[in-house]
Amino acid sequence: MENTVPLHMLEILLRSTFTAITTIAGGQTYTPGCYSTLAAINTAANTNITLDAEGDPNAVFVIAANAALGFGADSYVVLRNGTTYENVFWVINGAIGVGARSILQGTTLNVGAFSLGVDAKLCGRALVPGGALNMAPGSSIIVDDCDL
Repeated sequence: MENTVPLHMLEILLRSTFTAITTIAGGQTYTPGCYSTLAAINTAANTNITLDAEGDPNAVFVIAANAALGFGADSYVVLRNGTTYENVFWVINGAIGVGARSILQGTTLNVGAFSLGVDAKLCGRALVPGGALNMAPGSSIIVDDCDL
């Protein structure tokens, strides 16, 4: 099976102006905008990615990777200063794995499987066309912001 970018993902990528960065990783804070990387996005255990709306309740974040997204155990996407899960989008050309007790916030659109580890949460929505959705015991998908 060929790994191609579905049309709806291509539409998002073509309609946005992205800031290309080498890596998106845990321990970093991002302000509103569109970010892209050719590399996988990974966080080590116990690290966070912070999305800071800087007080703008309409701030939008689009984070795209041409590879997988992986969160280590006990890692979080932290929403600050007005950021809401409805305005966060992860466009991933690969699988998504959320480690045990980790929290991913936003809408995900990915090619490949989506897996939530034990007691992990997705606060938002998972769009997984053609991929499997795997949920370990105690994991959950909540269509709302998660309190951290």
